[in-house]
Amino acid sequence: MNNIFRKLVVSNAVVLLLIIVWGGYQTTTNSNQATASAIDIGGLVFMLFSIAYFVNSYLLYQFKPLGKITYLPLVISFIVIGFLGELISPMEVNKDLFYLVIFYIASPIFFIVQGVILGIIYFSSLKETFTSK
Repeated sequence: MNNIFRKLVVSNAVVLLLIIVWGGYQTTTNSNQATASAIDIGGLVFMLFSIAYFVNSYLLYQFKPLGKITYLPLVISFIVIGFLGELISPMEVNKDLFYLVIFYIASPIFFIVQGVILGIIYFSSLKETFTSK
């Protein structure tokens, strides 16, 4: 079970990295997004979130209690950041093959794996592993 959990954590971090790369790709290829960058407030918030998410993934991989405590707030904040970002500044995207892969394959996998990870850390026998360290 430990190995399966670790593979899920790593795969979720990799999928988030793909989503980040896609976002960067969109800002470089879409002329309407030329003003968007890491220094705008949405980009800065998402960059800070991404760093926190990768650190949290490492903590989960190492079965640290802090990883368990901070994972659910990160999942909720990801959803909130996504919706608020689109409400405040909708992203105009190029609907190419990369878009199709990210929106119809990677993003759903990302959210499903987040749910599986939450289920494992709170409702499986693995939850004791986080409290024992």
